[in-house]
Amino acid sequence: MTVPALEAEKISKTFGDLHAVEDLSLSVNEGDIFGFIGPNGAGKTTSIRMMLGLIEPSAGSARIFGKDIHRDFKNAISAVGALVEGPAFYPYMSGRRNLRLFGRLSGGVTEDRINEVLQMVGLGRRGDHKVKGYSQGMRQRLGIALALLNRPRLLILDEPTNGLDPGARTRMLKLIKEMKDDHGMNVVLCSHLLRDVEETCDEVVILKDGVIVH
Repeated sequence: MTVPALEAEKISKTFGDLHAVEDLSLSVNEGDIFGFIGPNGAGKTTSIRMMLGLIEPSAGSARIFGKDIHRDFKNAISAVGALVEGPAFYPYMSGRRNLRLFGRLSGGVTEDRINEVLQMVGLGRRGDHKVKGYSQGMRQRLGIALALLNRPRLLILDEPTNGLDPGARTRMLKLIKEMKDDHGMNVVLCSHLLRDVEETCDEVVILKDGVIVH
């Protein structure tokens, strides 16, 4: 039996009297691009942060390739690359130097791997340019390059097309499909834009007011 890439079982999060997420359950099949859609404020980012172990759920559990994210955080999170709310890059450093710095913090990232991920996201020719000169789309691509550094099996992207012009959006969605088709990754795509998930995803759930409605 194949173990799901990501699984949540009745996870909930309350902040005082606010029920941000209620009894959310989902399962991401290995080999899929999974769409997680809902309007801004629906609870998507809170749900993802719980499933990544970044915040504690008020109830419920989450597993990544069968490993409980809260009981076995180190082993579970080692399989994940994530772009959540955009990383803060150093604007006066090049994209390559930013990746090199983050790679040193996590350890074991070679210069060859940095070159490889820059090529994968289409920044091979711009890797030595300072980030302050990057467009929003290029910054998003650099964020995905950072998420790919440690060769994750599961890639989680929170609003990767946010703020992009139509051309950059099309290139971003093409890149996401390539992550599955060319590199064999499992992808979770969170978005408030229905057309983004319609164009890329194998399966979709809709979140509204912290509850899955479809």
